Amino acid sequence: TGGTVPPECAVPTPTSPPYAMTFQFHNPSDQTLFLREECWLDFSITACADGYTEQLELWPACSVDCADPNGGCIACEQCLTVGIPVEPYQSVEYSWPGLTYTFGTNADGCRCHDDHEEAAGLHRITVPVFLSAEAVELGDMAYEVPIDFPMPAHQGLVVVPLAMLM
Repeated sequence: TGGTVPPECAVPTPTSPPYAMTFQFHNPSDQTLFLREECWLDFSITACADGYTEQLELWPACSVDCADPNGGCIACEQCLTVGIPVEPYQSVEYSWPGLTYTFGTNADGCRCHDDHEEAAGLHRITVPVFLSAEAVELGDMAYEVPIDFPMPAHQGLVVVPLAMLM
């Protein structure tokens, strides 16, 4: 985030960030597949600008805003691990506001975050796919699906087929 996007990663855009995105996780198979959710849906996004090496921090993860003049701390509960079923030939949509986060400590000694608008450019989403709700609970992933996409995407929509890549 920040700096210049290499030419091979650039995406022309007539608008400025943030680039809100909707990911449509589509099941092209005849068996129910599962996504994992623990506070947020389990997927990662990396950027072409750094060679797809660093995962972006997509969620504020139980922290207060570092810019909040009131500071303070928040108490967070543990999130439950849930399997989200994606029925055969159906889709599940999930929205991301196009923001990334960095973390620090506020004056009260509590974890805080600063939000950043993710720059336009090529990105990659990687989503773990599970074959049952029990496999989700056990962390027994069947496979991962990586899909490259431009940001911003056409109409803010990225379709992610949950098919096993060969």
